[in-house]
Parts: sequence; structure tokens; C-alpha cells
Amino acid sequence: MKKLLFYFFVLFTVMMKAQVNLVPNPSFEQYTGCPDYWDQINYTLDWTAYKGSPDYYNICGAVDSFSVPQNFIGYQLPASGSAYCGVILYDKANFGNDELIGANLTAPLLIGTKYFVSFKSVLKYNNPFDICCGQNKMGVKFSTMSYNISSPPIQNNFAHVYSSAVISDTSNWTQVFGSFVSDSMYTNVMLGNFFDNASTTINDIQPANNSSYYFIDDICVSTDSLYALNYIYTDVPEIESSKIFIYPNPTSEFIKISSEKFKDAFSVKTYNTLGQEVYSVNSNNNEPIDISKFNNSILLIKVIYNNQEYFSKIIKTEKP
Repeated sequence: MKKLLFYFFVLFTVMMKAQVNLVPNPSFEQYTGCPDYWDQINYTLDWTAYKGSPDYYNICGAVDSFSVPQNFIGYQLPASGSAYCGVILYDKANFGNDELIGANLTAPLLIGTKYFVSFKSVLKYNNPFDICCGQNKMGVKFSTMSYNISSPPIQNNFAHVYSSAVISDTSNWTQVFGSFVSDSMYTNVMLGNFFDNASTTINDIQPANNSSYYFIDDICVSTDSLYALNYIYTDVPEIESSKIFIYPNPTSEFIKISSEKFKDAFSVKTYNTLGQEVYSVNSNNNEPIDISKFNNSILLIKVIYNNQEYFSKIIKTEKP
């Protein structure tokens, strides 16, 4: 019996270790500042520009410009969470004018180990911003070093995992999924297009324009195939990890907010799914906040206390 329990424990431990995403901040949820302009991927924790000027979008960002889901490029709900990044991956007129993002893995890859990789992307077509087309060949590549815009990686028509099909959906997230056996102790992951124009296929929606542009979300690297294939960002929201509680959820009429952090009044702002502020109020611990007038939907709640911002989502339902 003891031997059986021991084997079960070992198997359980191996399974749990397998279900680990080696990509830090995989859905771009952790950040140091709310985006208000282009080229602000550095506002996210862990991620940086390896080439060009990748963009960052977050529900806390400037409404109708770099917010989520409504922004300069268009309307797009995140695949999960409240944020995503945006990258140019192809340029007709100026090869090399694309963008790459990169991050340090949470642990080096092991030589001879098979890894499964997934990420989600959606094409955003917007004529005023010179977007022409969808493309294939967007993918993930690993390296043993970091890069930056002054010293970007060489594009040599190789990526460890990439999309062979052109991704043209402008509304729904498309998942790219694949696997490879690591031949080195890679420490860094990067995402973009590592192929030249001649090796990339496009669908020319607007031939007069030059660039493709995609939102990216939910990047996963794991030794567990099913975990990577079904990966959705489910980390504990910041507001919960900070021991700030919003309840009840779902709710039809009132919410209350409480925390040991709050010694006096705090501000509460409510946003709809378009990223528009629809309500603002000052409140105190466990004081009812009336949300009955809002339509049934998902609402974003931002709590501001001592110049710190905390975010959470609630579900507004019909009155019983």
C-alpha cells in the first residue's frame, strides 16, 4: 500500500510539474503603467521589444485609443484577461520594418525534451493605419540570449513553431499550436515573423496599404500538450491577490468592496465592455454601491486607493 501511494505521489507530482507555463506574464496582465501611446510594450512586466515598436493595450488604458476592447485599431475583446499586445508582422514596401516581442522564460528549456507551444492572434484591419493584409508564418522562436531594438535577432526563415496558414479572421482569436524537441537550453522566447517577404503568404485586403497588424494573447510553452492546447489565462486577478474583495459576484443590484488595506475612503470607477467609464463614486469598506441601472453584462471595476489601482470584473445580472 505504501509503495502504491508513493507511485501515485510521484505520478501526481510529475503531472503537476508538466502543467506549467514557462512564459512569464503570458496574457500581458501584469503591468507598470496604463498605455496611452504607441510603442509601450515595456509597460508590461517581463516583455520587451526585440525589434521595432510593439504596442500595448489594456482596459485601464486611454479610452478609444489604447484601451480594451475599443481602441485606435478597432474593437476586440481579449482572448482572456484584460490586455493584449499589438505587432506589425509584415511590410510590403520595407522588409525588416516588422516587430518582435521577447521575454526571459521562467526556466531554461531542457535538451531532448519535447515542448508544446501555443498563442492566440487576431488580424486587425484598419485602413487609416496602413494595414493591408493577413499573413502566415507568424510564430515563436527560442534563443539563449536577449535582444533589443538596437540589436535585433536575425530573421533566417526559421521559427520553432509557426502558422502555415494565413490568419485572416478579424473578429475571433485564432490559436497557433505546435511542438518541437529542444536542442539547446533556451532561456528566451520571442514572438513575431521570422521569415522574409518571399517566404510569407498574404491575403491582400487593401493592396494600396503596406502592413499586417495582429493582436496577440495567451502565449504558452509547456511539456504538457493538452495544457498548451487548451491554455487560457486563469491566474488570480491582482485585486484578489491584494486581498481586496468585491461581492457578491454575479449580482443584480449592489456590490460591496472591502479590504484591510482601506483605512479611509477609496474611489471606484466602473467601465463597460467598450472600455468607457460609466460610473464613478467614492466609497468605504462594505458600503453598498448601486449598479442596478446598468444593462446585464460584464463590468470592469477599478478601485483606486493611495494612488494604487486594482482591477476586477463582475457579472451584472437581471433582478430576480
